[in-house]
Amino acid sequence: MEIAIICLGYLKSATGAALLADYFADWADFYIHIDAKSDISPYSHAAATHANIRLAERRFPIFWGGFNTIRACVTTIEQALRAKNYDRIAFITEDTIPLVGRSEFLRCMSEPTEWIQTYRSTNEEWIARYRGFYFFDSLATNPRHVPPLDRRWTTHELASLKRLEALQQRGKANIELMFGGGTWWCLSRAQIDKFLLHYHANDHVRESFEFSAIPEEQYIHTVLGSLAESRTFVHTDWSRDPRPYVFQSIDEISSLDARGAPMLRKVALDVPEIETFVRSLARC
Repeated sequence: MEIAIICLGYLKSATGAALLADYFADWADFYIHIDAKSDISPYSHAAATHANIRLAERRFPIFWGGFNTIRACVTTIEQALRAKNYDRIAFITEDTIPLVGRSEFLRCMSEPTEWIQTYRSTNEEWIARYRGFYFFDSLATNPRHVPPLDRRWTTHELASLKRLEALQQRGKANIELMFGGGTWWCLSRAQIDKFLLHYHANDHVRESFEFSAIPEEQYIHTVLGSLAESRTFVHTDWSRDPRPYVFQSIDEISSLDARGAPMLRKVALDVPEIETFVRSLARC
């Protein structure tokens, strides 16, 4: 089975990415998209020392809740598919770790299921994310942790807002069934191809999600629709603060009920015991 891992790199240190690349060494290719706002140097060094690491050829600035996360995912997937005919493609972040050994991971990927958390979205707050008009893909307009003097307007923001205005006049695409779920997944080639075809063929839906809020939790899920069988790929704990909860010790991880998910997000990458745990799984 040919597997590609698409990883968002944003922590400005390649420690987690290199650890994951070691776990996937010799049996999965590891593609890293580095946030265009971050220094690529640590990741270039990791690529030079890991045969299975590929750096994304096209980089986007990544903003919380913005559409650039999807752009980065799509362009890096397409880069991967130009290189090899992959059977499955995963989408994760560099602060994710496996919870199972390599043999068990491969067994999971051979099952006839789609590894994505997805469900019919009927919550009005989630539906409002799509119906409203939002633009989070800039320092000037993103609601998260941006110092006031960094919120400078550029021609990029002005051009995007003109397109947003045109979409407001046209109206968003009418979607009868909205689906939502977790951002991180591992999908079969058939579902990847279905999504990519829709992404390029249906400009109205794509642009409607581009100017929505947190589209990575709804866009691909809605395009794929109801799946015959799906399971959560990456376990994330939203029940404790800070949300999502950051696992700081191997004891926390060992006592975790991940409900069958083969990967976990988020973890403290500077804990030696966690690194040892991941390296032990690579030998299983």
